[in-house]
Amino acid sequence: FVKTGFVRIVAPAHTEALQRNVHLLQQIGIRTSLLTAEELRALDPALRVDDVTLAAYEPDSGYADPYATALSFLNAAKRGGAVLYQGVRVTRIRVGQGRVQGVTTDKGDIDSPIVISAAGPWTRPLLQTAGIDLPLWPSRHQVAVLERPAKVRSHSTCIDGALDLYLRPESGHLTLVGTDPHQDHVDPDNYREEVDPELQTAVAMKTPRRMHQMERAAFRRGIAGVYTMSPDGKCILDRVPGVEGLFLAAGFSGTGFKISPAVGIGMAELVTQGEATSVDISPFTLSRFAEGRYLRGEYEYRDRPYERVQHGGQ
Repeated sequence: FVKTGFVRIVAPAHTEALQRNVHLLQQIGIRTSLLTAEELRALDPALRVDDVTLAAYEPDSGYADPYATALSFLNAAKRGGAVLYQGVRVTRIRVGQGRVQGVTTDKGDIDSPIVISAAGPWTRPLLQTAGIDLPLWPSRHQVAVLERPAKVRSHSTCIDGALDLYLRPESGHLTLVGTDPHQDHVDPDNYREEVDPELQTAVAMKTPRRMHQMERAAFRRGIAGVYTMSPDGKCILDRVPGVEGLFLAAGFSGTGFKISPAVGIGMAELVTQGEATSVDISPFTLSRFAEGRYLRGEYEYRDRPYERVQHGGQ
C-alpha cells in the first residue's frame, strides 16, 4: 500500500453533498476534512484549483498494488486450506432438485454442495447455464499511463468530478489517468485491450486542466479492462433464490477492488453462518431489482460511471 492522500473534487453544484458526506465519514471515524481552494493548493501544489469551491481530503488514503494484493489474498486462502486451479475454465454450474451440485470445467466436473460465483464479467453467461438470468452487463473502461515531467515529483490520488477525471501516481515517475468514454455490452473474451484515440485525446485535454505542469507529460501506454455493471451501479451479495447452496458476489461496477476485504468477510459469514454479522450486506440483495428497490446514496454526486447507470440499463 502506498499512502498518497486522496482528494475528492466535485462540481460546485455538489458542494453541499460533499459537505454532508464528509460529516458522515467523520462520524464513523474516517480521518477526512474539507479544504478550500487555497488550502488544497497549499496541500498539493501540483493541483490546479482555480475552479474548485470545496474539496475533501483523506490523508491516510492511497493505492494498493493489485497484483501483490491479489497474491496476498491467495496465499492467505491457501493457508486456510484453499486449492487454486489455474488454467481451468468453468463452463457450467450444475443444479439438480433445487440445489447446486457443483461445476463443470474444461478439465472435468467438481462436486460441491456450495458454489460462490464471483466471476466478474463472465457472471451472467455462467449463471445462465443454471437457468438464471441476471441484470448485469460488461463495460469496457480505459486508463492512460503518462510519464510525468521531471518537475512533477508526485501528487495526491484524485477523483475529479468537475472534469470527469481520476488520476493517481504510479512507480517509475508515472501517473495513471482515467476518464470516459466507456463502452457497454462488450465481450469479455474479445475486446480491445488498448486504449482508443478518443481516450488519449480526452486525457491530453483534461489532465493539464487539473495539473497544469502535466501539459508536457508523455503518453507511455494505455490499458483497458472490463467492469461488471448493475442497474443501480451497486454490487449483488446474496444467495441465489431457488437454488440452495449457490451464492453470488458480482456487479461491482468498478468498485470491487477497494471493498474486497469487507466483501470477503461478509460472504464467508453468509455462507457459514447464514448471515453476515461483521458488515451489513443485506441491502445488496438480488431481488431488489425486480422489486424496484434500487440503491442510491443520499448524497451521491452522479459524476462517476457507476453512479450514472440508468435503471434497467441492461
